[in-house]
Amino acid sequence: MLILEQLQKSYEVDGKPIPILKGISVSFEKGEMVSLLGPSGCGKSTLLNVITGLDTIDEGDILYQNRSVKSFSENEWAAFRKNNIGYIFQSFNLISHLSVLENVEFSMTLGDVPREERSKRAKELLNKVGLADKYDYEPNRLSGGQKQRVAIARALANDPDIIVADEPTGALDSKTAIEIMEILKGLSEQGKLVILVTHSLEFAEWGTRIIKLQDGVVMSDDIKKEGTPSEEKEKKAKGTLALFSSMKLAGKNLKQKKWRTLLTSIGASIGIGGIALMVGLGIGAQSKVHEEIESLVDQRSVFIQSSEKNPKPVGQEKVDAVIQNSNVEGVVGAYQVRP
Repeated sequence: MLILEQLQKSYEVDGKPIPILKGISVSFEKGEMVSLLGPSGCGKSTLLNVITGLDTIDEGDILYQNRSVKSFSENEWAAFRKNNIGYIFQSFNLISHLSVLENVEFSMTLGDVPREERSKRAKELLNKVGLADKYDYEPNRLSGGQKQRVAIARALANDPDIIVADEPTGALDSKTAIEIMEILKGLSEQGKLVILVTHSLEFAEWGTRIIKLQDGVVMSDDIKKEGTPSEEKEKKAKGTLALFSSMKLAGKNLKQKKWRTLLTSIGASIGIGGIALMVGLGIGAQSKVHEEIESLVDQRSVFIQSSEKNPKPVGQEKVDAVIQNSNVEGVVGAYQVRP
């Protein structure tokens, strides 16, 4: 469907060319969700810009449906973007003085779609992304996740074959980001090509392919093995991570927050030491009290204490005591009886 052949792109800085794309060659098919993964400055956004015609290439070619788009004029590129590409931006790029419905209708206005049809399709798309009750809202009344849903609906307005998303979850909280990723995943399952730019491995894993970029070149192009939807949901519900990955993430976290980790360790050590000291003092004091009590007791005395609720008469206890000790040879001392 879409083929990139040896794409090269440079920018001039202080009169010197700085290469950004260094001979990238990849191909994409309908129904794929391709994640472009890499650190900032590796060429991800530049690659999206040349695919969509927002920027030009220095060398190489781009083929769409086996047709070269390299020699497109500005008008041809505009028509190509309008009819074949839906763009989702990180910063939403909604028109603030238009309502949610009007924002979605806007791209259809450029395509000369009749008013009634525009309104009908815009409402269908907003319903699809869960904004059926927000038609008349202006963007400043929406949350970040709702704004991105509007942007997705707008990108789908002209039913494009290709959806490109440049860090679509970058300004969202984790829960809302997952909801947006689910929508994008659903679009690829409906047969659209979704190209997602991200620097997060977590979100890259949503794709059917992960293309890793580094310094303007493709480092790897991996087709991801997917489980069934139920298996994927089970994995997400469990939230399991491989031991090596967990240790690696923990190490990075400790390295980045070493001072906080150090202070936390010192505080924990002081707390544990204090508890140990108090326990030790308590045990020592208890032992000392027992020693003092034992030193005050006459070791030659026999103490008899009844465990019954109704103790025997005092006289009877004396008799019992004598009987119990009658076989003891050399008994010296008095029998002291306590109730």
